[in-house]
Amino acid sequence: MTPTGTLTTVYNFCSQSNCVDGAGPDEGGALALGTEGNFYGATVSGGSSANSGPCAPSGCGTIFKITPSGTLTTLYNFCSQPNCVDGDYNVNGVVRGPDGNFYGVTPGNGANNNPLCLGGSTGVGCGTVFRITPEGAFITIYSFCSQTNCADGDTPSTPLVSGADGNLYGETSSGGAYGYGTVFKLTLGGKLTTLHSFDYTDGLCGFYCSPMIQATNGNFYGATISGGTNLVPGGGCCGGMCLKLAHRVLSRRFMTFAHNLVAPTASTHSGSCRASTGTFTVRRKMTVFPTAQFSKSRQAVC
Repeated sequence: MTPTGTLTTVYNFCSQSNCVDGAGPDEGGALALGTEGNFYGATVSGGSSANSGPCAPSGCGTIFKITPSGTLTTLYNFCSQPNCVDGDYNVNGVVRGPDGNFYGVTPGNGANNNPLCLGGSTGVGCGTVFRITPEGAFITIYSFCSQTNCADGDTPSTPLVSGADGNLYGETSSGGAYGYGTVFKLTLGGKLTTLHSFDYTDGLCGFYCSPMIQATNGNFYGATISGGTNLVPGGGCCGGMCLKLAHRVLSRRFMTFAHNLVAPTASTHSGSCRASTGTFTVRRKMTVFPTAQFSKSRQAVC
């Protein structure tokens, strides 16, 4: 789109047979600009894995490069490795690191599989962080749930942030000390440090938190989709709070996001539920309590 509002579609996904060029570039992740002027991104489904394997027929997604004029090159097809140890279902694109390579996360698959994990499109695995070069050389630099009881977190589904210190920062939807997800720092070499474990009173990502941003003061700011100290009857699903994260010291600033599902009695749902704000979809089973808190099974997604 030009600054004056002239819009041009440069590419339509699923232009190739069986969507081998990818389908569904998710709204959770923006395109990343390469140093040479091309754009890089990911699709949730499609790719060569749509032809066969655990992701067929929808496919596990792709990583692509596209020129400003619309020439698309598929750099990588997820679930290309045995048992999908390379991950699947990238819902948030990639970010360019300080080394000129691109980094992203997959919420499912990877080297580790644990019943505590939410899984990705195939419903298994605990998620990964990957690196891909502009030429398409792909490597997994971290597989989540590498620690006992997934203390390092699992199911990352929020875009990474490339920090001013040269490290990557992100969030997981589950795992950690309390099972409600984590905020982590990761070196480009794959060394992970858990900076914070959510305990629900200070937030809960569910399946997706808003991306963090790094402010000029060096701290990171973000918002959780649920949790917090306020539970508003009839407020609907998915509230949260704002958090401030320093490199070593964590403090929290509360905001008026306080909308959580309210049910008159405890019940279990696995389809669509209705709150006062409308209908939302539950991707995994969830238990709804009269107090409106999600169960610690961490399997609720709205």
